[in-house]
Amino acid sequence: MIYTYAFLLCPPPQVEIPGIRGTVQFAAVGTIAAAVEKGVDIQALKGESEESLLQAVLDHDRVVQCLFRLQSLMPLRFGTAFVSVDHLHQYLQTMEQALGDRLQQLEGYSEFLLEAVRSQPPQPEESASLGGLAYLESKKERFRQTQRLQESTHREAEQLWHLVNPYPSHRVPTHDPGNTRVYLLLREEDRHHVQALLAHWQEGHGQWQLTWSQPLPPYHFVSAPDSGEP
Repeated sequence: MIYTYAFLLCPPPQVEIPGIRGTVQFAAVGTIAAAVEKGVDIQALKGESEESLLQAVLDHDRVVQCLFRLQSLMPLRFGTAFVSVDHLHQYLQTMEQALGDRLQQLEGYSEFLLEAVRSQPPQPEESASLGGLAYLESKKERFRQTQRLQESTHREAEQLWHLVNPYPSHRVPTHDPGNTRVYLLLREEDRHHVQALLAHWQEGHGQWQLTWSQPLPPYHFVSAPDSGEP
Protein backbone atom coordinates (compact mmCIF):
# COMPACT_ATOMS: atom_id res chain seq x y z
CA MET A 1 0.00 0.00 0.00
CA ILE A 2 1.14 3.52 -0.82
CA TYR A 3 -0.13 5.78 1.94
CA THR A 4 -0.84 9.27 0.58
CA TYR A 5 -0.94 12.54 2.54
CA ALA A 6 -1.50 15.24 -0.06
CA PHE A 7 -1.17 16.38 -3.67
CA LEU A 8 1.10 19.30 -4.60
CA LEU A 9 2.35 21.08 -7.69
CA CYS A 10 5.84 20.16 -8.86
CA PRO A 11 8.47 20.67 -7.75
CA PRO A 12 7.69 19.45 -4.21
CA PRO A 13 9.68 20.83 -1.29
CA GLN A 14 13.09 19.30 -0.74
CA VAL A 15 12.67 18.38 2.91
CA GLU A 16 12.81 15.26 5.02
CA ILE A 17 9.64 14.84 7.08
CA PRO A 18 9.02 11.94 9.47
CA GLY A 19 5.78 10.15 8.67
CA ILE A 20 3.67 7.58 10.49
CA ARG A 21 6.22 4.77 10.25
CA GLY A 22 9.07 6.10 8.16
CA THR A 23 9.92 9.11 6.02
CA VAL A 24 7.64 10.99 3.65
CA GLN A 25 8.60 10.72 -0.03
CA PHE A 26 7.26 12.28 -3.22
CA ALA A 27 5.94 10.53 -6.31
CA ALA A 28 5.62 12.85 -9.30
CA VAL A 29 3.83 12.52 -12.62
CA GLY A 30 3.95 15.52 -14.94
CA THR A 31 3.13 18.64 -12.94
CA ILE A 32 1.65 16.85 -9.89
CA ALA A 33 3.44 15.32 -6.92
CA ALA A 34 1.98 13.13 -4.21
CA ALA A 35 3.37 13.09 -0.67
CA VAL A 36 3.49 9.39 0.17
CA GLU A 37 4.86 6.84 2.58
CA LYS A 38 5.41 3.17 1.92
CA GLY A 39 4.77 0.45 4.45
CA VAL A 40 1.84 2.03 6.31
CA ASP A 41 -0.98 -0.49 6.80
CA ILE A 42 -4.03 1.36 8.09
CA GLN A 43 -6.00 -1.85 8.65
CA ALA A 44 -3.17 -3.18 10.80
CA LEU A 45 -3.11 0.12 12.72
CA LYS A 46 -6.83 -0.17 13.38
CA GLY A 47 -6.17 -3.56 14.92
CA GLU A 48 -3.62 -2.12 17.32
CA SER A 49 -4.33 -0.07 20.42
CA GLU A 50 -6.52 3.02 20.32
CA GLU A 51 -3.47 5.07 21.31
CA SER A 52 -1.52 3.82 18.27
CA LEU A 53 -4.36 4.71 15.92
CA LEU A 54 -4.74 8.16 17.49
CA GLN A 55 -1.01 8.76 17.14
CA ALA A 56 -1.21 7.83 13.46
CA VAL A 57 -4.03 10.35 12.97
CA LEU A 58 -1.95 13.03 14.69
CA ASP A 59 1.09 12.13 12.60
CA HIS A 60 -0.97 12.43 9.42
CA ASP A 61 -2.13 15.91 10.41
CA ARG A 62 1.42 16.90 11.42
CA VAL A 63 2.78 15.92 8.00
CA VAL A 64 0.06 17.81 6.14
CA GLN A 65 0.56 20.89 8.32
CA CYS A 66 4.31 20.79 7.79
CA LEU A 67 3.94 20.54 4.02
CA PHE A 68 1.30 23.27 3.97
CA ARG A 69 3.69 25.69 5.69
CA LEU A 70 6.06 25.17 2.76
CA GLN A 71 3.69 24.97 -0.22
CA SER A 72 0.02 25.09 -1.18
CA LEU A 73 -1.52 21.63 -1.36
CA MET A 74 -4.63 19.49 -1.49
CA PRO A 75 -4.76 17.59 1.82
CA LEU A 76 -6.13 14.05 1.83
CA ARG A 77 -8.09 12.39 4.59
CA PHE A 78 -6.44 10.06 7.06
CA GLY A 79 -6.37 6.55 5.65
CA THR A 80 -6.03 7.49 1.96
CA ALA A 81 -3.86 4.92 0.16
CA PHE A 82 -3.24 3.39 -3.26
CA VAL A 83 -2.68 -0.32 -3.72
CA SER A 84 0.57 0.20 -5.63
CA VAL A 85 2.90 2.81 -7.11
CA ASP A 86 1.52 1.97 -10.56
CA HIS A 87 -2.05 2.68 -9.44
CA LEU A 88 -0.93 5.99 -7.95
CA HIS A 89 0.91 6.96 -11.16
CA GLN A 90 -2.13 6.04 -13.26
CA TYR A 91 -4.35 8.18 -11.05
CA LEU A 92 -2.00 11.16 -11.24
CA GLN A 93 -1.72 10.81 -15.01
CA THR A 94 -5.51 10.65 -15.43
CA MET A 95 -6.23 13.49 -13.00
CA GLU A 96 -3.23 15.72 -13.75
CA GLN A 97 -5.25 18.48 -15.41
CA ALA A 98 -8.01 18.58 -12.78
CA LEU A 99 -5.59 18.40 -9.85
CA GLY A 100 -3.36 21.05 -11.39
CA ASP A 101 -6.28 23.41 -11.96
CA ARG A 102 -7.51 23.02 -8.39
CA LEU A 103 -4.05 23.45 -6.88
CA GLN A 104 -3.58 26.67 -8.83
CA GLN A 105 -6.96 27.90 -7.55
CA LEU A 106 -5.90 27.16 -3.96
CA GLU A 107 -2.54 28.92 -4.30
CA GLY A 108 -2.20 31.54 -1.57
CA TYR A 109 -5.34 30.47 0.29
CA SER A 110 -5.69 29.07 3.81
CA GLU A 111 -8.62 27.60 5.66
CA PHE A 112 -9.76 29.29 8.88
CA LEU A 113 -12.26 28.12 11.46
CA LEU A 114 -14.47 30.89 12.80
CA GLU A 115 -16.32 30.02 16.00
CA ALA A 116 -19.13 32.27 17.21
CA VAL A 117 -20.61 31.60 20.66
CA ARG A 118 -23.43 33.63 22.17
CA SER A 119 -23.40 34.01 25.94
CA GLN A 120 -26.69 33.14 27.59
CA PRO A 121 -28.33 35.53 30.08
CA PRO A 122 -29.02 34.14 33.57
CA GLN A 123 -32.42 32.53 33.93
CA PRO A 124 -34.68 34.07 36.61
CA GLU A 125 -35.42 31.76 39.50
CA GLU A 126 -38.96 30.67 40.16
CA SER A 127 -40.47 32.28 43.21
CA ALA A 128 -41.78 29.75 45.69
CA SER A 129 -44.25 32.34 47.02
CA LEU A 130 -46.14 32.57 43.72
CA GLY A 131 -49.26 30.52 43.33
CA GLY A 132 -52.37 30.23 41.22
CA LEU A 133 -52.66 32.67 38.31
CA ALA A 134 -49.50 34.55 39.27
CA TYR A 135 -47.48 31.33 39.00
CA LEU A 136 -48.98 30.52 35.58
CA GLU A 137 -48.30 34.04 34.30
CA SER A 138 -44.71 33.78 35.52
CA LYS A 139 -44.29 30.48 33.67
CA LYS A 140 -45.73 31.94 30.47
CA GLU A 141 -43.49 35.01 30.69
CA ARG A 142 -40.38 32.81 31.09
CA PHE A 143 -41.51 30.81 28.07
CA ARG A 144 -41.95 34.00 26.03
CA GLN A 145 -38.49 35.22 27.11
CA THR A 146 -36.96 31.92 26.02
CA GLN A 147 -38.69 32.17 22.66
CA ARG A 148 -37.50 35.74 22.14
CA LEU A 149 -33.96 34.73 23.03
CA GLN A 150 -34.04 31.80 20.59
CA GLU A 151 -35.40 34.03 17.82
CA SER A 152 -32.81 36.77 18.38
CA THR A 153 -29.99 34.20 18.55
CA HIS A 154 -31.10 32.63 15.28
CA ARG A 155 -31.45 36.06 13.63
CA GLU A 156 -28.02 37.20 14.76
CA ALA A 157 -26.39 33.92 13.68
CA GLU A 158 -27.93 34.41 10.23
CA GLN A 159 -26.59 37.98 10.13
CA LEU A 160 -23.13 36.64 10.90
CA TRP A 161 -23.45 33.96 8.23
CA HIS A 162 -24.51 36.49 5.58
CA LEU A 163 -21.46 38.64 6.38
CA VAL A 164 -19.02 35.82 5.60
CA ASN A 165 -21.06 33.96 2.97
CA PRO A 166 -19.65 35.98 0.02
CA TYR A 167 -16.36 34.20 0.66
CA PRO A 168 -15.81 30.45 0.08
CA SER A 169 -17.29 28.97 3.24
CA HIS A 170 -18.58 25.80 4.84
CA ARG A 171 -21.07 26.13 7.69
CA VAL A 172 -21.03 23.26 10.18
CA PRO A 173 -24.62 22.02 10.71
CA THR A 174 -25.87 22.63 14.24
CA HIS A 175 -29.10 22.60 16.23
CA ASP A 176 -27.75 25.42 18.39
CA PRO A 177 -27.33 28.70 16.44
CA GLY A 178 -25.74 30.18 19.56
CA ASN A 179 -22.73 27.97 18.87
CA THR A 180 -21.93 28.53 15.20
CA ARG A 181 -18.84 27.21 13.42
CA VAL A 182 -17.86 28.26 9.89
CA TYR A 183 -14.85 27.23 7.82
CA LEU A 184 -13.60 29.97 5.49
CA LEU A 185 -11.13 29.83 2.62
CA LEU A 186 -9.28 33.14 2.56
CA ARG A 187 -6.17 34.90 1.38
CA GLU A 188 -4.31 36.75 4.10
CA GLU A 189 -5.61 40.14 2.96
CA ASP A 190 -9.17 38.77 2.84
CA ARG A 191 -8.83 37.47 6.39
CA HIS A 192 -7.94 40.94 7.67
CA HIS A 193 -10.94 42.41 5.82
CA VAL A 194 -13.36 39.80 7.22
CA GLN A 195 -11.99 40.21 10.74
CA ALA A 196 -12.49 43.99 10.54
CA LEU A 197 -16.02 43.45 9.20
CA LEU A 198 -16.89 41.09 12.04
CA ALA A 199 -15.27 43.33 14.66
CA HIS A 200 -17.58 46.13 13.52
CA TRP A 201 -20.58 43.77 13.73
CA GLN A 202 -19.51 42.60 17.17
CA GLU A 203 -19.56 46.17 18.50
CA GLY A 204 -23.35 46.00 18.36
CA HIS A 205 -23.51 42.37 19.47
CA GLY A 206 -21.30 42.22 22.53
CA GLN A 207 -22.95 39.02 23.73
CA TRP A 208 -21.16 37.13 20.94
CA GLN A 209 -17.62 35.82 21.34
CA LEU A 210 -15.75 35.31 18.05
CA THR A 211 -12.55 33.25 17.80
CA TRP A 212 -10.34 32.41 14.82
CA SER A 213 -8.10 29.42 14.23
CA GLN A 214 -4.58 29.60 12.87
CA PRO A 215 -4.18 29.14 9.08
CA LEU A 216 -5.10 25.55 8.20
CA PRO A 217 -4.72 23.37 5.11
CA PRO A 218 -7.91 23.58 2.99
CA TYR A 219 -9.45 20.32 4.22
CA HIS A 220 -13.02 21.49 3.55
CA PHE A 221 -12.26 22.97 0.13
CA VAL A 222 -10.45 20.22 -1.73
CA SER A 223 -13.25 19.88 -4.29
CA ALA A 224 -13.87 22.83 -6.58
CA PRO A 225 -17.41 24.28 -6.54
CA ASP A 226 -19.40 24.51 -9.76
CA SER A 227 -18.52 28.20 -10.15
CA GLY A 228 -14.83 27.35 -10.53
CA GLU A 229 -13.94 29.91 -7.87
CA PRO A 230 -12.07 28.88 -4.70
